[in-house]
Amino acid sequence: MSDISISPQESSVPSMKEKPVHGYPSLAHFVGKEVGYAIFRRFASLNAKTLLDLQAELVQLEHELNDLEVQNSKYDEKEALQCRVSELKNAHLGSSGHKQWQKVLETREKLEYYSKSFSRLNGVFVTENFAPRLRTCRQFSNGGVSAKRS
Repeated sequence: MSDISISPQESSVPSMKEKPVHGYPSLAHFVGKEVGYAIFRRFASLNAKTLLDLQAELVQLEHELNDLEVQNSKYDEKEALQCRVSELKNAHLGSSGHKQWQKVLETREKLEYYSKSFSRLNGVFVTENFAPRLRTCRQFSNGGVSAKRS
């Protein structure tokens, strides 16, 4: 086995002495060195829309799950499906119990994603003075206030 040395000119990784290429690499390099110049959009409206969409999806899943629970309670005299998770988890493939368990898992996954998204975006929406903003949101939803652009 021979020792192979690679000169800096042959290296595929740019050295720190090289100037970053024009565009985002150069801007990122500058912002990385001068953190006070970092300005990033919050995409507050887009984040709010995404959270509202996720809420709507969760409401739909909640209704679907409730419908399955009601349907299954009519045919489950012992109410085993509603009282023991093991009954749902072990329900036969294609059965109403199996469909209910699949809906539980789908809801759980969506709820986990929503909760993580909400927590991550909490700083974007947190406000000290909540009550007046709530009134404004209610007025807006009733068509009485126009949205301000931010």
